[in-house]
Amino acid sequence: MNSPVKVIGFVQAKNAWPLLALSISHALMNHVDEVHVLNHACADGSFEGLRHLQGLWKGRIHVCDFHDEAYLQEASTNTLIELSRHDPADWIYVFDADEFLLTQGQRPLKEILVEVDSKYDCIKYEVQNWVSTECLDETLLDHYRMLRYRSVPGHTYTGSIVDEIGFGKMTFFDVPFPSKIMARSNAAFWLGAGAHTLSSSTEAPTFNISADILRAAHFPFLTRKGLENRARHGQRLIQDRFPPSYGWQSQMIYRFLQESKLDWFWKNHSIASQEEHHDKAGLPFVVDDRFREAIEPTLCFLKDKLDPDIFKRSGGLDANFQKPENAQVPFLTTVRLVRKLQLIMDATQHKYDATIVER
Repeated sequence: MNSPVKVIGFVQAKNAWPLLALSISHALMNHVDEVHVLNHACADGSFEGLRHLQGLWKGRIHVCDFHDEAYLQEASTNTLIELSRHDPADWIYVFDADEFLLTQGQRPLKEILVEVDSKYDCIKYEVQNWVSTECLDETLLDHYRMLRYRSVPGHTYTGSIVDEIGFGKMTFFDVPFPSKIMARSNAAFWLGAGAHTLSSSTEAPTFNISADILRAAHFPFLTRKGLENRARHGQRLIQDRFPPSYGWQSQMIYRFLQESKLDWFWKNHSIASQEEHHDKAGLPFVVDDRFREAIEPTLCFLKDKLDPDIFKRSGGLDANFQKPENAQVPFLTTVRLVRKLQLIMDATQHKYDATIVER
């Protein structure tokens, strides 16, 4: 019999409350032992809400408040992982506030990971986009039961994806979403943005797990209001001179905001709540109840345990709120993180040199 594994989750979130309460609680109820949260310059209900969640999940939620507006996702996530090293784990699971793991028969992730052959350092799992409804109110727990529409990508495109979406020739849901990676914690690795890629100092054998066993439900556009947050994020990425491919969805939404097309975009990327409109033209989707079934225990838990006023809070911080200073990063943690990068860079250079010699 295999020994149990310890899984630690990591999530970086900016103005994602109250969805963040749902994704963290879902992960803790079903898949992970603890969650480390990077509360990134949030001006919504996240600060108060996360403290309330910590009271519900005693000792299982760790929050780092980070007030720099720059969105350095890779550096922030990998630093947070390194800071958690004092609490040894077997597997690292990085997720976003809008992602929820779905497993076959609703098995816990820990039971699945314990069966992964020791020769694999990582697993790669599919991420599937789901379509929201036009009228969804993220502050009402009952509304999450309406999320039944899984996208089925399949459109053939030849030009720029953003242009074709902007011209109405296709939708975002026609585009397959990249898979994500979970990794064993004992390797020197660097997770790319969104945990879609991994760099390692040595070869990292990866197991491609079947979507029937494990997948993630992703809600990229949950509400019309959320599009405005995505647009602000896209604007920041452009200001910080990230390439168009980095956070391209958010940069695309910012472009549509500039063109006064957010209402048009939302209409084309959501489903009317009336049953007779479920055959909405242009959206590739099927009705799938697996998310609704998987999230039901979490909805019941939050309805029973979480203060509804805190869950519904979406306003900014109190004007008199004083941002706490960022915790000082231990020097040992900094050294280990830099050493990890050094090993990865050395390995990359070695591979490059070997290729040159071979040529």
